[in-house]
Amino acid sequence: MKKILVSILTMLALCVSVYASEAVINSYVKQLENLTKEQKKIMLYSYRVGEPEDLGYSLAAIAWKESMFGKYMLNLADGRLGSFGVYHILLEYAIARARIKDDWNTSRLAERLMYDLDFSAKEAIGELKFWKNYFRKNKYQWKSMFAAYNAGTAALKSKKGKQYADDAVLRVKALERYFEKHDPLKTKSGKAKKK
Repeated sequence: MKKILVSILTMLALCVSVYASEAVINSYVKQLENLTKEQKKIMLYSYRVGEPEDLGYSLAAIAWKESMFGKYMLNLADGRLGSFGVYHILLEYAIARARIKDDWNTSRLAERLMYDLDFSAKEAIGELKFWKNYFRKNKYQWKSMFAAYNAGTAALKSKKGKQYADDAVLRVKALERYFEKHDPLKTKSGKAKKK
């Protein structure tokens, strides 16, 4: 009897979770439908530049989650030195990758992350590819990749990383639905735009 009750409660919890996820995805699709023209450009750019690496929806989800597709370009409370650009790249890690040792070049790097979308996307893709490879043997590879983008090696072991990943996955699903419904990758003539 106890096993049956546990099974029923587990099934009920799963149903509630699925229903709640559907509600969040639907609200996210509505957000996407209300983006400005500039935000939609960044959404499509993120998808297109990430797609060759199998990160199209992932990169777009991060642009959305981190900066609302370019609306909020910096977060000084993020990390030790803040995060910058559409994808909120942590400045301390960008400095390390670029091997910068002085304040002048650090400032230029922060500016570049904010104003050079190609450079910022390249940094974000590099970070995502690193974490995707890091967790390649993990059955939750994609979710771990998102979690680590936010929480580093703690990834899904940290509450913050798990919440970030859960939300990013819902945003990917919302993006997929939005793209399926609105087909933003096609021109008005019906031909697909080049990537």
